[in-house]
Amino acid sequence: MCTIVSGEGLLAKDANGKSDPYCKMTILSRKHQGSQQVRQKNIADWLKTGLVRDALQTTARPETLTPVWNEHFELSIKDPKDDLLVIEIWDSDEDQVGVTKIKGLRGFGNFIADLRKGVDDFMGRAFYLLSTIPSKGERKSLDLYSHSAKTKWGSVMIDLRIRGLREGLSSAEALAEHLRLTRAVVDSESKVKGHYVRRWNAQLRPNAHLLLDLHAECCGLNKLQQVGVLLNVLLDYHKSYAVQISTFCDLIAHIKSSRHVLPERVLEGKSDRDHPLWVSSLFADVHELGSYIFDVMKDHLLVFDLKTPQGVRRIESHLMALREMFSFQTFTKKLNQKYKSLGKALETSIMSAVTKAFTFLNGKAEPLRNDPEDRLRAFKGLIQHWLHQTQRILKDIVPLFKEVGVDYITWYFRALDPLLCSEATWLERYRAADEESHTVTFELYLSMRDIANLTEHVKDETVRAELKIRNYHLWFSPMVANWISRAQSLCRQYIDKAIQIDKVIQVTDEATFSSSAVDTKGFLLQVGNFWKHLQWPRAAESYSYTAAIVQHICDCAVYYAGQVYTRVTNEDIYKDGQFHASEKLCIILNNMCHLQQALEGLSETLELEKYYQWLEEQDAQTENSSEKVAAIARSLISNLLKNADEDIGNKISLTVQNISEKVNLERFFQDMLRSDKDSVDEETVVPLLDYLTHNLQTLGDFLLPQVLYRVLANFWATCVHTIAACIPNIPKKPGNNYIPR
Repeated sequence: MCTIVSGEGLLAKDANGKSDPYCKMTILSRKHQGSQQVRQKNIADWLKTGLVRDALQTTARPETLTPVWNEHFELSIKDPKDDLLVIEIWDSDEDQVGVTKIKGLRGFGNFIADLRKGVDDFMGRAFYLLSTIPSKGERKSLDLYSHSAKTKWGSVMIDLRIRGLREGLSSAEALAEHLRLTRAVVDSESKVKGHYVRRWNAQLRPNAHLLLDLHAECCGLNKLQQVGVLLNVLLDYHKSYAVQISTFCDLIAHIKSSRHVLPERVLEGKSDRDHPLWVSSLFADVHELGSYIFDVMKDHLLVFDLKTPQGVRRIESHLMALREMFSFQTFTKKLNQKYKSLGKALETSIMSAVTKAFTFLNGKAEPLRNDPEDRLRAFKGLIQHWLHQTQRILKDIVPLFKEVGVDYITWYFRALDPLLCSEATWLERYRAADEESHTVTFELYLSMRDIANLTEHVKDETVRAELKIRNYHLWFSPMVANWISRAQSLCRQYIDKAIQIDKVIQVTDEATFSSSAVDTKGFLLQVGNFWKHLQWPRAAESYSYTAAIVQHICDCAVYYAGQVYTRVTNEDIYKDGQFHASEKLCIILNNMCHLQQALEGLSETLELEKYYQWLEEQDAQTENSSEKVAAIARSLISNLLKNADEDIGNKISLTVQNISEKVNLERFFQDMLRSDKDSVDEETVVPLLDYLTHNLQTLGDFLLPQVLYRVLANFWATCVHTIAACIPNIPKKPGNNYIPR
């Protein structure tokens, strides 16, 4: 429906300074707009050549430049996407001679022009693209231009409305026709290079939207009916190729915003028998969508890849669609008849998804169950999968379900716990076949422990206490001794290899070490960090395991010190004859001291103080306990560290003592004391000073300060003892300068 309302600022074409304007209008295909025929000719010429099918015209308004018509016309639109409404304003020249007044030469010229009866004057033209008409229509002022489109000749006001031309259709027929059109549009829009798009976002192009809006308006369909038809078509498409759930979420939101057009009895939730057919169809489609989404959610751990942001967003879209449906009270009443509530339905979906995913993954490992070692490795892979999955769920999925009021992690563990524990029971009967299997079982233990620790996110204390996986350690109790034994064996192999490829390196500015000492210290600290993760949950066994670990590390440190100490003898570092200090000897002493320092830092590495505090907390929770585990552990572990420190210290002391014994200063002192000269001369003193200077210089250059101090102290004690031993043997003859000597 087009209403020609009025004109403004039109050209004066008559001799009296006025015009007698009227409008012509037609529908022109946009593809002809730039043609020469359109630019240079008018609507009347287009009719003659068949460029347009028909044209309509208003009545003429006499002697005015601001005409008011308010005349209504119906125009047939063939292609809403490309059709143009063309409006031309003309000046009517019929019956103008009798009213023309001649005024001077100019008036005479106008009079001569008026004699050309029947030739109307062109006053401007405007184009309007019909695809831009809003579905509710609009009133718009169009500027009039000359044929060249360079000069503005006023304006014309029009009012455009989409009027249904299918007035004979029943409501059911109109919906059926719109359904066919929507299917055709979706079929066209969803193809790329002739193939249907999978997981289509259902984004229609503007012209497609306009076509559907115009058709719905023509058929007398309201917005809710139109959205319902689109929902029905997209559901069918979804069954074959999938539509992004966010699209359905948007449609549900549109339905909610348009609920005011629903009949009152529908909003009141009365019987379905009272609903119009299109409402029943809409409800059925929404219920079908809800059922589909719930079915997907029952498999969401298999359907969606939680390692990717896309997978997380897809879960979010499904949840948001469900929330939109359940937030619309009219739908909620129907949905609750089947699902009771959104929360209950999602809780069921979570448990179903966990069970299905576990069964699927466990089934893939079924062929490996005949061999115990293969089964062990397959089970380790399964546990590590669920550990990583749980971590991802806590990070990305739990917050999404929290927004819809569902405690995901509680229902997740309620489903996972019996499944994992049922599979893990065979570990109680498992016995490792080789050394490598001990490593696998320990890695499995760490993964199970990490999963058990994640159960702390279960807020319900009763549910959390009932989870059997929190007693995961019981499956591994027989294996701990083997783990420690295996670790000790590997450590000794490592130490032997480090000593075998030993080389001198400069670690600090203070002293020089060999690579074996540096590597062994670093390795033992790594071992300490590794065992720190054992975290055995029961205090009664935990402290004995921790003590065994400390014993293991201490034994390795003492073993290294023993191996290094043995080299002092085996490599003839103490040669027979006069002793001379060497760099090799200094490095051996430094190496043992380096390992002693490693033991001093073991308490910090193992976080023993923090561990003792935990034991004290466990003691406080234990009733009728005659002995406190924390005190026992502290005493036992302290003694282990002390004994190892003393053992290494003794080896250092023995080496220093051997140096002192090999120095053999007695010969120098005897020569000095036996001299007949009145004072100590160069012949007896210089050799002693040279010998001491050479050895002390070497020791000072290469020894750690703390070791050097021990050597010097030992030197001094040796000197004193040697002199004391020599004095009784000095001859006391007259004339002999006994006292000075």
